[in-house]
Amino acid sequence: MKRTKKFLSLLLAVLSLLTGCASGSETPQGQLDPGETDGAVHLTLWDGAELGEPVKLLYTQRYEATNQYETEDAQTIAALVEALKNITVERETDLVFTDSDDVLTFVLADGSEYTYTFENGRLVLDGHYYEVDGFTEVSRVLGAFEE
Repeated sequence: MKRTKKFLSLLLAVLSLLTGCASGSETPQGQLDPGETDGAVHLTLWDGAELGEPVKLLYTQRYEATNQYETEDAQTIAALVEALKNITVERETDLVFTDSDDVLTFVLADGSEYTYTFENGRLVLDGHYYEVDGFTEVSRVLGAFEE
């Protein structure tokens, strides 16, 4: 019985890793933008004036188990977008964690998707990891999905 549980746990872990690796779709991600007014580096989101605001959020929580949530609630999406806009990127880091990913995919009205990945509160962008300030608010908004 113990061997079966261990095998199933290992299989689930491997599948989670594979799904995470296979999700490298061609979905545009954020970019880093040196702030013109405050000199800080911020996460650049899509151009809402040109592309419109998101109509749906797909949230994948890849921890020890994978949970997926979806919402079209405009208030929740707006709060999350605002929290992302307020993130400041501090520095690149070599610290990597496993089983601690928050993957946010915003779907715009035209069907285009923008994905942002955070690993244990660190921004993952183009294979690089960045320490950020302001993830606490993102985490607070995401906590509503677990209730």
